[in-house]
Amino acid sequence: MSSSDASSEHNNHVGARIEQIENAETYQSPKFQQFNGHGDPQQHIAHFVETYNNAGTDGNLLVKQFVLSLKDTAFD
Repeated sequence: MSSSDASSEHNNHVGARIEQIENAETYQSPKFQQFNGHGDPQQHIAHFVETYNNAGTDGNLLVKQFVLSLKDTAFD
């Protein structure tokens, strides 16, 4: 198996695991301004992590929620 095949297989496995993560019925995602690709991406990530950690979001759900923090060209 080539390294690119192994990487693709790993990404598919990780993606499937992320899709299986469920929010608790009582979980409410914090209000968050989406990142559109303009500005400082490191600042966006730092603010995102701090906001969600303060809300008690666990690491697995944090990954799933991060995708929702992107829009426009930042999401492409």
